Amino acid sequence: MKKLLAAALILCMVGAWGSIAYRNIAVPNEYENNYAKAREAFEQGYYVETLNWLEEAEKIEDTYELECLKRDTYQQMGNSNGYTTLCRQLIQSHPEDVSNYEKIARYDWDTANYKSLIKELPEYLGLFPESEVLRTVSEDLAHTWELVQRGYYDVAYATDTSLKLYKAIQGDNEEEELDCVITDNAGNSIFDYGYRDVAVSQDGYSAMVCDQDGTWTNVNLSNQLLAKREDRAYEKIGSLSAENIATAVLDGKYHFVNSKLKMGEMEWDDAATFSNGINAVCKDGKWAIVTATNWQGVENYPYVDVARNRYDYVMTAGRIVAADGQGYLMLDQDLNPVGEQHYDEIKAFESEQPTAFKKGEKWGFLAQDGTCVLEPEYENAEPFVNGYAAVKQNGLWGYIDLTGEMIVEPQFVEAQSVRKEGIAYVKNADGYWDYLILYQLYYQS
Repeated sequence: MKKLLAAALILCMVGAWGSIAYRNIAVPNEYENNYAKAREAFEQGYYVETLNWLEEAEKIEDTYELECLKRDTYQQMGNSNGYTTLCRQLIQSHPEDVSNYEKIARYDWDTANYKSLIKELPEYLGLFPESEVLRTVSEDLAHTWELVQRGYYDVAYATDTSLKLYKAIQGDNEEEELDCVITDNAGNSIFDYGYRDVAVSQDGYSAMVCDQDGTWTNVNLSNQLLAKREDRAYEKIGSLSAENIATAVLDGKYHFVNSKLKMGEMEWDDAATFSNGINAVCKDGKWAIVTATNWQGVENYPYVDVARNRYDYVMTAGRIVAADGQGYLMLDQDLNPVGEQHYDEIKAFESEQPTAFKKGEKWGFLAQDGTCVLEPEYENAEPFVNGYAAVKQNGLWGYIDLTGEMIVEPQFVEAQSVRKEGIAYVKNADGYWDYLILYQLYYQS
């Protein structure tokens, strides 16, 4: 009897081992069979069937290859939410696999999801700088822009955040008059009261305005009168600075006035606009750099010229551009030369980014320390602002980035600098102004 019991026990143990062995063989085979059927259905375009077989395989084991096939199936079915959600989950679970990053980037590009793309693409490229897909998407994005047709009569940049748009209107005597409107960078009206010209103060709370009769006054942005002088017919008044000084023209001479339009005694043949307490004045063809505290006592005019940017400022980001008898050079705010190099011409800085300089007949770009960052090769050029510069080639204007790569091919009659929102105003072949949107910058703002 004991022998029979021992034999029975041995048979039970053998059967259990056999069952376990069969299970270890059958389960992987069952998973592999289900996954193989899912792969076959996918390749034949049967995507619902693919998901069914994947569901059966997932009951046995959830693997990375299974999730990748499910991801690709969602993509083929047009299930955008399932596709992108699974891509992001796989990025979290398998951050070493570049394919999921590439699929998200390509999906965002194909669906014009630029905001998400601009937010995530730099991180992806930082992880996988050698990815051809990511580099291609990045390059395509940098060159993506659209033109918005506006047809403005004229455009000037009033401040960093506002524009002066000039519209032609019919006057009372049936002659064409200009209406100056202050807008945001996209052209939405901020200040529109029918004035011929407007100069917004640097603090943005008031404006010097010229009515259709040519009379200049100072008003707030609700068009309430702040100051008016009946005894003086100013021909032009510029922007009121933070130092409470504006440049005004009276009888062809330049003067400084305050917010009450009270005029100083000094007069010049020309003068720029105060910015950061610095300005430039011209007498008998010679220029001097002055401050808000010493302009009344200026006697020495050592420069042949002083460059002014589109806001009429002579100093931006601590740099002044002036010309002596040897050519143009950079100065710091204490009027010390920045480097010893002189150039045929240098344009005034508009930001801390490089400005344009001329050598011979071509224009290149200089950094703030005076070093050349882009060699002269353009017919004309404007300073860099917000990572872009307008350049002229073959008689037309386009835009380059800081590396010198042409982002917008030359095709415009004129081109203004790029605003922080990625908006830049350009003149079309008919002589009117539209604006373009550079997506790379637009979706970052």
